[in-house]
Amino acid sequence: MDFELLHDSPSGVLGIARVTDKFTGQVHSHAEDEHYMLLSGIGTLRIGDSTRLFRAGDYAFIPGNTKHAFVSITAQSKLAFRFERGPLESIEYKYFDDYMKPIA
Repeated sequence: MDFELLHDSPSGVLGIARVTDKFTGQVHSHAEDEHYMLLSGIGTLRIGDSTRLFRAGDYAFIPGNTKHAFVSITAQSKLAFRFERGPLESIEYKYFDDYMKPIA
């Protein structure tokens, strides 16, 4: 996975993550709310105890302190992410030992 920051300041963060298949997002959380929008591809998105198929054009709101992760199913996926405060380096990520698995 690689990502590009389009905006990174105390007023918020906006970025694009590019992932390939076999990318397995580690389950994590942070205090800040986060917004996801899948720009291309298909994946699996876990938010809390719920897991769903996430397709291009889908949007998800992730409340702060909620475990979440993304897995790309297609060869390439692009995911926009947004935090309402920043900069990114100030956001403290908490990682968990569980990993996502794609759903069919």
